[in-house]
Amino acid sequence: MNEETYEALKRVIKFVRGKSNELKNNDTIAVESWVDEVSKEYGGDHRTYSVWVGGGEVNDNLLSKEKAEETADYWRGEGYKDVKIEEVVVDENTN
Repeated sequence: MNEETYEALKRVIKFVRGKSNELKNNDTIAVESWVDEVSKEYGGDHRTYSVWVGGGEVNDNLLSKEKAEETADYWRGEGYKDVKIEEVVVDENTN
């Protein structure tokens, strides 16, 4: 992929992430999953995260750092104190 295409892809990802707040919850999850996959494939941040509240995982899919922080902030805003973000290491060699 050339630099121009990569920069265009980054702009699309930024736009889609900006619009995800306007979508319904299931659509947001689908958009975030797509953005994470595209980011991984084209040299983005490979790290993924999960959010835990009161000992229970609150996300269905692994999240970007930004989305995990937004999710954690939401639950803290709802009054929960035991909110943790965990980095999840995914071994891409396993199926």
